[in-house]
Amino acid sequence: MSIMYVHHGSVITLRRLLKPLGAAPNYVRTLSSTMSVHQNRNPGCGSRVTPPAYGIWKTNANTPFSTDAASKPPLNLESVRCQELSSGGYCVAVQVNVGSAEQTAEFHASWLRHNCADSREQYSGQKTIPHSLLHPTTCIPSHVWISDDKKTVNVEWETDGHVSTYAAAWLWEHAQMSVETPLPIIPACIDQSCGITDEEGDKDTSLVSLDYSNVVSSEEGLWLWLDALRRDGMCLLRGAPSEKGPALELANLISRPQPTIYGDSFDVIAQARPINIAYSSLGLPLHQDLVYYESPPGLQFLHCLRFDDVVRGGESTLLDLVALMDVFRRRHPEHFATLCRVPVRFEKIHFDRADPVAMVYHRPIVTVNPATDKITQVTWAPPFEGPLPRYDAGTVVDEFYRAYCALAEMIEPASDGSIVPAPPASATVKFRLTPGDVITFNNRRMLHGRLPFHSANGLQEPERHLHGIYVNIDEFKSRHMVMSKRHASGRNGSTVHVANQDYL
Repeated sequence: MSIMYVHHGSVITLRRLLKPLGAAPNYVRTLSSTMSVHQNRNPGCGSRVTPPAYGIWKTNANTPFSTDAASKPPLNLESVRCQELSSGGYCVAVQVNVGSAEQTAEFHASWLRHNCADSREQYSGQKTIPHSLLHPTTCIPSHVWISDDKKTVNVEWETDGHVSTYAAAWLWEHAQMSVETPLPIIPACIDQSCGITDEEGDKDTSLVSLDYSNVVSSEEGLWLWLDALRRDGMCLLRGAPSEKGPALELANLISRPQPTIYGDSFDVIAQARPINIAYSSLGLPLHQDLVYYESPPGLQFLHCLRFDDVVRGGESTLLDLVALMDVFRRRHPEHFATLCRVPVRFEKIHFDRADPVAMVYHRPIVTVNPATDKITQVTWAPPFEGPLPRYDAGTVVDEFYRAYCALAEMIEPASDGSIVPAPPASATVKFRLTPGDVITFNNRRMLHGRLPFHSANGLQEPERHLHGIYVNIDEFKSRHMVMSKRHASGRNGSTVHVANQDYL
């Protein structure tokens, strides 16, 4: 693929080799006031240009400028303007003077809105912005301007009138400096079923419940529980004592608790200064836990210790993400391919806590076996997404946000309309825990969430308390395979797939 940069009449062509799986068309990015101008459809924007990746800083000498903090000269913003893209989205073009060098960068509007500092929970820093504000065709800057001290860019958004502020130094830090290695092209095969299939036939999304005492006291009960987790990805245990201990006992039946930055276990209870949104009364969108780990937790057990009758809301939700992704692939093969090839930054950056944390991991939302095209892993955790990494692949950012919003709309349809058809109502399981319940599920396969809650009588004391523990996914798989030799005659235990990235 040839990539051409046009700057004041000078053209630089950069040749890049692509794998023979496919090729992307040539494109031209213009980095000066001589940008090709098309129809202006938005009064707050200027010209229409070819879609950029976000932030490509270029000097007038056509050479990348170093972002090394030690060598960085003073930076001052000179101009900013909104531009409509040929794809129908929008970008914000920022011009700066760095020392004696004039530089220009283009930032996709969806990328900017997704990284607005105001869209984070105050104490945990987790993102809270709804996906309905991110779609490229509706994420429109109505007004853009530079602060008087020339240190920040301000963007007012047409959808809700919110004003976002971006420091020039922050934009500098996240600006792309050079052409990246081409992203691999993933074939959008649409006739393969997902890795989580069931020999019994169509998937039943009902939540199976078992007696806790039977699971912990008999091998047959233990097998029924483990196989329900393998088959359905979730299982509710009822009748456990309403005091700490059952979650640990269940973990020890498989192997042992998986320690994390939250300890060997954790308490989900509303706090004044939560280090995680879960430790508040806010609603939790459907997500997976700790995806910023190289190996996120496998099973999660949440034991209900207290859930007072005066609490309104707080119901739990579960959704089989791997099964939904198979539907998504059939409906939107191009979006599916985009989510396979664009790594996302997942992060937990939180210094204001007893044990400061700075964890970052990049992975695509979907991983497939390149030989069979079978889904091996899906990752979804909007609260823990960082800025999309530094790509320069023409329309990659625009394509990503279109695919991202299409999937988000299938997971949690917006109340004000839909981008894609919503899933059947039965796809999401909603239930209210009672003291003594233990909800157990596969964190690699299932999304979990929670409705917001409050006290009907105005009490401020904690009224909803869950005790949680994680278990490693491979140790669960091992335990299930060992027990299947005794309890599932004729079944080949080696074929069990638990969304743990295993290719087969």
